[in-house]
Amino acid sequence: MERAVQHMAGFLAAGFLVVAAVLGLWQAVLAGELRSSPLNPRQIDWAREVQLGQMFDRQGRLLVGTAGRSPQFHRVYREPSLAPVVGYRSLRLGLSGLELTYADYLRGDGPGDPI
Repeated sequence: MERAVQHMAGFLAAGFLVVAAVLGLWQAVLAGELRSSPLNPRQIDWAREVQLGQMFDRQGRLLVGTAGRSPQFHRVYREPSLAPVVGYRSLRLGLSGLELTYADYLRGDGPGDPI
């Protein structure tokens, strides 16, 4: 009986060590990646409340804009034929195309003019 208790204690201790190692990995190594992940609920809430920048073509025509009022902004895509290049911004699917490439600039977090 005593041997079974020792085995159970060792098993529980090993389990706690695994959990501690995974939590340490998340906090120390993957923190930045997890913070900026489009699946992060804070990013999703923040994305609804921020009015994003616009995208124009080289003739100055609006390709992508933001409509609505805070806290329920949504993107408006004026030229559907450019969807493969412009990409999309979706709370369910994330980002793609130029929406992904210039996400920092569209949010106002970029270091300056990207072009």
